[in-house]
Amino acid sequence: MTSHLKKLWVASARVEDLEVELDQASEDRNTAIVEAIAAGFPVDQVSAAANLSRAEIATIALASGEDDDQDDEKVALSSADQGSPSL
Repeated sequence: MTSHLKKLWVASARVEDLEVELDQASEDRNTAIVEAIAAGFPVDQVSAAANLSRAEIATIALASGEDDDQDDEKVALSSADQGSPSL
């Protein structure tokens, strides 16, 4: 492998590592946002602490609620697949 391609490979691997790290940090931040809102902190304080707009906070909170709804649907579908009686 030439030194140019090796440098490219190393740089590309580093970018991928950073993207994974950024994804995890974003997930952690979003979880903390949802937990802060659930704990009763005002949206203005949450948005200031997260350095995000109120609209971005709302988007994150709504997305979290959609994830919960999808989890509920998965449980319901799983129960239906196992022949559980539906209510």
